[in-house]
Amino acid sequence: MIGDGVMGFFKPKWHSLLWDMGPGPFRKLMEELAEHPDNARLLYAIELGLGTWLASRQTPEKPDLI
Repeated sequence: MIGDGVMGFFKPKWHSLLWDMGPGPFRKLMEELAEHPDNARLLYAIELGLGTWLASRQTPEKPDLI
């Protein structure tokens, strides 16, 4: 999620068109994101933030290192 969010944020049209495959509704969504890069950047920034948040929650704490 983090890498996908970063690439989508910096190159929204290019990155969205990479995902132009699969079921029709998904392809339509990717085409819409490619046509509206500002909306795509917002979505990819949310994905980046969510991925970072999830990754931070999955790292086990090691009390002996704190």
